[in-house]
Amino acid sequence: MKPLRPWMLGAALAGVVAVALVASGGIGVIAGKSRPVHKTPTTYATPVAPSAAASSECGAWSATSGTVGAYMSAKYGEVRNCAQVGSDWIITTLGNSTHGGVVALDVCTGSDATTCTDGQNNHPVSAWKILTPPYPGGVTILSRNAQEETVIVDDGGHQLTLDLATGTFSK
Repeated sequence: MKPLRPWMLGAALAGVVAVALVASGGIGVIAGKSRPVHKTPTTYATPVAPSAAASSECGAWSATSGTVGAYMSAKYGEVRNCAQVGSDWIITTLGNSTHGGVVALDVCTGSDATTCTDGQNNHPVSAWKILTPPYPGGVTILSRNAQEETVIVDDGGHQLTLDLATGTFSK
């Protein structure tokens, strides 16, 4: 083994110091130049808990043994979420080998609005509107806003806002 030359020792020591500073968050290194790192807090939407089985919010109809849950699971893959947003119900799926994940929307209006929104009465499969998001992969509810009639979803790794009034997705 060759002895360390003074210039080698200096380069090695500089590398150790740079790694330590980067690891501590004090300095960022880009292409051999150092600069202070200004950390800006990042906020992310809080995910809604998965509800593949019936939950207190979504009734037995949303479970894989229920009418709607069984239909959604068979056609669009495992049910990831079921949630109420205002007077609307939303189900998201993870997709399967033939279809990517979807958002299913049941808007409770008219004379059946009271029984529709209680969460326990069966929802006919024909009442659900299927929305296909723009990216392949599973769909998960991250947050919901009943006043604005919007839901933030993760669609295959892309965070999108779904406008429930129009059924459109946007970044």
